[in-house]
Amino acid sequence: MKKNFCYKMLFGCLMICICISSAMAKEKKLTDKNESAPIIIIAVDQVSSYQIYSKELPGLQRFLAESACGLMNIRSLAGYTGTSGYLTLSGGKRAYNNINSGITFYPEEELKQGTARNYYEWLNGREIKKNSEKVIIPEISFLTKSKSTQANPDTYGLLGSRMRNKGWKTIVIGDLDTNNKKKRPGGLILTDQDGVLDQGYFGGLVNEKARDFPYEYRLNIPQVIKIMKKHTLPKQLILVDFTDFARLQTSYKDILPKQYEKLLTTTWLRFDFFLQKVLESWSPKEATIILITPSIARYTQLKNDSLGLMAIRSQGMPPGLIKSGTTNWEGLVANVDFLPTILQMAQLELSTSIAGRRIEALEKTNHLAYLRKLNQKIITVFGSYRNLLNLYITIVNIVWLAFLAALFWRRGWWAKGLLLLTYSIPLALLIMPLLPKSCWNEWGLVGLFLSLLIISIRFKNFYHQYLGLTLLFWLVIVIDQLTGWQLIRFSPLGYSPIYGSRYYGIGNEYMGIFLANSLILSHLLYNYFWPKKEVVVAVLGISVCILGWPGLGVNFGGTLAALIGFSFYIFRLYNFKWFTSQKAGLVFLVFFGLIMLVGLFDSLRPTESQTHFGKFFQMILLNNQGEIWQIIFRKLQMNFKLLLFSAWTRVILLAGLVSLVVKYYFKKNFGEEGERLLPAAILVSGGAAFFLNDSGVVAFGTCLSYGFSFLLAFLLEKNQIKKES
Repeated sequence: MKKNFCYKMLFGCLMICICISSAMAKEKKLTDKNESAPIIIIAVDQVSSYQIYSKELPGLQRFLAESACGLMNIRSLAGYTGTSGYLTLSGGKRAYNNINSGITFYPEEELKQGTARNYYEWLNGREIKKNSEKVIIPEISFLTKSKSTQANPDTYGLLGSRMRNKGWKTIVIGDLDTNNKKKRPGGLILTDQDGVLDQGYFGGLVNEKARDFPYEYRLNIPQVIKIMKKHTLPKQLILVDFTDFARLQTSYKDILPKQYEKLLTTTWLRFDFFLQKVLESWSPKEATIILITPSIARYTQLKNDSLGLMAIRSQGMPPGLIKSGTTNWEGLVANVDFLPTILQMAQLELSTSIAGRRIEALEKTNHLAYLRKLNQKIITVFGSYRNLLNLYITIVNIVWLAFLAALFWRRGWWAKGLLLLTYSIPLALLIMPLLPKSCWNEWGLVGLFLSLLIISIRFKNFYHQYLGLTLLFWLVIVIDQLTGWQLIRFSPLGYSPIYGSRYYGIGNEYMGIFLANSLILSHLLYNYFWPKKEVVVAVLGISVCILGWPGLGVNFGGTLAALIGFSFYIFRLYNFKWFTSQKAGLVFLVFFGLIMLVGLFDSLRPTESQTHFGKFFQMILLNNQGEIWQIIFRKLQMNFKLLLFSAWTRVILLAGLVSLVVKYYFKKNFGEEGERLLPAAILVSGGAAFFLNDSGVVAFGTCLSYGFSFLLAFLLEKNQIKKES
């Protein structure tokens, strides 16, 4: 017995080593080496990636063809619009703040409170020299003290401060001024932590009269190009805020549709003319040019078009796709990657406190066609995923209630069929991306899970039916994690690149299902097909590796939940004594040691390759208690919010209600004494996932939606066997 146990522990260590060796393979990275060249940022507000990639304009197409391009998550559906989009770009954090004032001013501009200089000095206690070319953001104190930034008071102004310390100058060009209000959010990208920029050009210096355009003026393109040429010198960081789209968007509700489309078409042509002038004026050797969309118009979100764009034209970054360690997704980056990318171009050190990762360029032929296809695919998924999730949750609720009706009427055969159907839906949602995009809807899902149901019922034996579905799901999700998350990324139960909470690995939805799936697969194999305990150790060991390794599932909370739930199952299977057995202590030490090794390995990898597990482990090593507690508080806050409003809460409550009715009204148990280990292990794993994840309600709900459906079917099967005997 002792020898066999040692073999099992060696097998588990071997699996870890295999994962380590596969994850340490490194890819060739192409980064910008033109560190002293001027950097020109062209911010095009209120425009989405789909709009840009769908335009057949010569200047725009040439710029994109010569650049490393990609989609960019701007967290727009969580409130990151307008000013907040600029704040996040400049801070490298999930910054949010909605300021309604002018933001960036010349020191001598008149405000309601006096001059901008007086207001700034009164708010901040700092002096601004007279006759200075600098421009200021008086409300910088409000930004740093506001509720949304208390956990990270140094978030805003990181870019401007670090660039200035290395001799860079910051210049902002353009405004969103209206007839009665001054609004210049572009300065928020380049400001330092004192709210100061080196120079700014607003109002009549950059605008021209246009009677047919909202507020009767728009960007003066020749004048802007002239100003840009004046400042295109080494170590100059220039932001050009092309605000015509945003200014037009402010009048969207007031302008007749035909007139709006006419003005929009004219604006696109002017923007294309501007890009052509930029391309004529600067080669990639002379200046690094970044095209970025800080936020998108709200009306496009109604069309599920909620991604922005980032394109970088620079020496050392060949045309192709962009990628970052934040997303691990070719052609998709996050807005928080903007700050570390600029710092990298200027050869400045990256701080571990910055949320984003620097962007790399990956050579790819025909990259624009790839991005158009990817963008359309994401829009299609996002447009249907809420309806598909609601359909799944509704089916689960109805079938569980139908189960109670079947017990009451003592007609369980049809309830068994419904439960088998419910059990097949997570697999159908996982493989749905293999179908044509026209099938990514409710009818496509119904056709898919009915096909799985028909195939399953061809096997007359109950255990063959569930083993087939369970094993197939386990294999598909394991293979998908090993091959780069190609299915789960586009699954309705996967993570949304538009919401941006997760981009890679196994998300909490499928993590909860995978916990229950691994336990059910182990239980079926051991009890009904292959009565060797090594099978249980192998399946659960591989599942833990898939969940936790940085190059695979990357779900730290899920890994801990798996270790707790799987250990519970194995300990009970081997009849270990919890507190007195040396073997139990050895298992705990091995598990704890492996977690520490994985965390240490991840934290020692390059910053752009680290996962959130490695970053968290690094915080522990650096004793960064403030940020650790901030993460814990945010997770608790998110769980509490989801507990109140998530549809998965109803699934959890219904599972508890059905269990009580089954036990106390129908006087039935989920299996005999020796068969209650599986329900207990599923409950322990799901409960651990609930407490250890920021969206633990989702993980627990999905764990029960899958595992509890099996347990109900298992109960009906056992009762039927009893009747027949």
